Formats: sequence, C-alpha cells, structure tokens
Amino acid sequence: KVAADGSGLVSSTFLGGPKNDDCNGLALCADGAVVVAGNTSGPGFPLASAFQKVFGGGYQDAFVAKLSPKGDKLVFSSYYGGTSYDYAQDVAVDAAGAVYIAGSTQGTVPVKNPFQKKRSASYEAVVVKIAPDGKSVVYASYLGGSGEDRAYGIAVDSSGNAYVVGWTGSRNFPLKSPGSAELG
Repeated sequence: KVAADGSGLVSSTFLGGPKNDDCNGLALCADGAVVVAGNTSGPGFPLASAFQKVFGGGYQDAFVAKLSPKGDKLVFSSYYGGTSYDYAQDVAVDAAGAVYIAGSTQGTVPVKNPFQKKRSASYEAVVVKIAPDGKSVVYASYLGGSGEDRAYGIAVDSSGNAYVVGWTGSRNFPLKSPGSAELG
C-alpha cells in the first residue's frame, strides 16, 4: 500500500509458499481489506479458513486470499484447483464482501451450482463466487465451448452480476443477451 499522496510505503508483505506463486489480480473491500488471486505451484501455500484445504494434485492450483486492512493478518486463503494447470487471472469483490475469481483450467476443477457442468476443451474458462467469510463456494462453473477459452478479467455490479472478459477459440462459445434465446 502506498500513501495517497505518494510520499511513501504504508504497508507491504510477502504471501506464498515454498514453490512458485504468482499474484494476477487484486481487489479492495469496502473496509480496506485486500483480496488477491493467482496461482501456486504446489502444497505449502499459507491457508486460513480455506474452502479447499488440499492442493488439487495438478501442476498449479489457483489461490484466493484476503488480507486485513492493515495487511498484517490473513483473513482467509484457499486453493482452488484440480487435476492439472489451474489459474486465477482476476478477482473482484461485491458490496456484500463476496469474492469472485475468473481464470482458466486445463483439468477438472470442483464445480458447485454450475451454469456449465463440464469442461469441453483443453483450456476452459472458470468463474467462481466465494462467500464473504471465504469458507465456502457459492458457485463455481466452467465457461466455454469446444475450443480453448480463457478468462482474464472480472467485474461485479451492484446487483451481484459478474462480468467476465477473456479469449475464446470456440465457434460455439455460449452467447446470450438479456431476455433472449441463446444466440450461438
């Protein structure tokens, strides 16, 4: 954290385990807490109030972590991953404190209340909503078609709708506009 006037560093910290860790997204909560998301290369990442306590067993798992407003405490931290490469590329927080991550997987990841139950290609985008306390997943779903699909950014509106952007190689990527039938 850098002072508002740019005069200096207010706080900083390390977050990671014994393997390679990448932070790809950061979001601020209304109370000043910081949520980060990224990927880690193995067991040993620091966990607190985790909804997934065990490394998924693949090459990389996504992670999500919330730090206290001062940055001195881990409020929650969890793996999210499965059988292969799993990435969290961005993170957002809604007004109620729920956390949303967008990323991609090359394997099978845990889904819950999915709008798309199965992975269709070698890379599939994933979208996950996590309860404000970080202890449970509200929903986790694949998002894509028969080609490669990757999610790179996520934002949430005041109603809790998630907006995801990314890249697709799928001619049959699911398309839909509000109030209409599927477009593609």
